[in-house]
Amino acid sequence: MRVFATIVTGLFGVGLATWGTVQLTPGDADAAQPAVTAAGAAPVVRCIRFVGDVDPAAVRGSLHSKIGDPIDAGDVAADRALIESKLVLDGHLDAVVEADGGIDVVFRIQAGPAYRLGAVRLTGDLATRYPKLADELTIAAGDDVSVRAIERTQERLATWLTVHGVTHALVTHALSVDHAAKRVDVTYDATGRRAMANRVSRR
Repeated sequence: MRVFATIVTGLFGVGLATWGTVQLTPGDADAAQPAVTAAGAAPVVRCIRFVGDVDPAAVRGSLHSKIGDPIDAGDVAADRALIESKLVLDGHLDAVVEADGGIDVVFRIQAGPAYRLGAVRLTGDLATRYPKLADELTIAAGDDVSVRAIERTQERLATWLTVHGVTHALVTHALSVDHAAKRVDVTYDATGRRAMANRVSRR
């Protein structure tokens, strides 16, 4: 599984060129700029296109590549990684994004299916001691996989324990990915200080 990156979301205006293709042109920008600067100057980006099965609308405003800016292979590579990371965060764990840079920047997106959650488990001595902790689980089998939702549930579990006077608790989660079934099982573990000490002493 790829490393999950933090995504800053935004939004450009878009023009729909053909089915499966979204294109940003100078008319979509706040101020149109020519495709090439004055004689002798470096060429600049004329348009940005997205071709594939998913339109990455949430990250278009955060791209490093900008219409009217000088062509930069490093920006295109960073944008490719950004789009792919966002798809993974949204549960498209098999997503592949390819990019071509130049006057026309093209991102070819194969998002693939969104994975779904399988089993969601809560383990650990604190889960046994506090049965109501399970009420803080906000994800369930059958949901589309969302990394943010998985992390948010972990935060809720930790907050509930703190509010109920449990100090030095450790709440973690582990993922088990079944690529064939397009399923992810999630196991949360809520461990208290004594149990943590016992684990360390056994090592």
